[in-house]
Amino acid sequence: QELALNSEAALAHYRVATGLGHEDPPVWRRMGNLALGLGDLDLARGCFERALSQQASDPELFFGYGCLLDLEGELSGARQAFDAAIAIRPTYDDAYFRLAKVLRALGDEAGADAASAQFDHWNAVDQALAEARRHVRMHPDDAEGVRAVGLYLFQLQRAEECTEWLQRA
Repeated sequence: QELALNSEAALAHYRVATGLGHEDPPVWRRMGNLALGLGDLDLARGCFERALSQQASDPELFFGYGCLLDLEGELSGARQAFDAAIAIRPTYDDAYFRLAKVLRALGDEAGADAASAQFDHWNAVDQALAEARRHVRMHPDDAEGVRAVGLYLFQLQRAEECTEWLQRA
């Protein structure tokens, strides 16, 4: 209940910002995500479509839009949105998870199994990264631990962070 109140308050702030003429696609994406979380599907659709009309390179925007389309039963559109998110960020584990669900609903078992395998792979890398970061917080002088964080970031194609961590090692 507290989360819903916080989401409603955040949504109200975004409405003020967009009413003041903000055309920043990430603002519209965040507002769409909040509206989706609160169950306002019409507002979510409007926000996502507004953002998509201005920016087609944000994987999280396509992911949110795909989730909306999935909820509305527009499975072909959801598939396209999740495919677009993955095309932009091939390591996007949550997009693979949702894509597998949609593909299964569309009757594409082989595609769903392949997407599920990708989810498992990238999710395992994310988990290993989280564990390596925890280890480095406990042992900041462990060069091998710092190097491991950098290598996991490299696998996840997060070049800037990867470089920072590998320079620390």
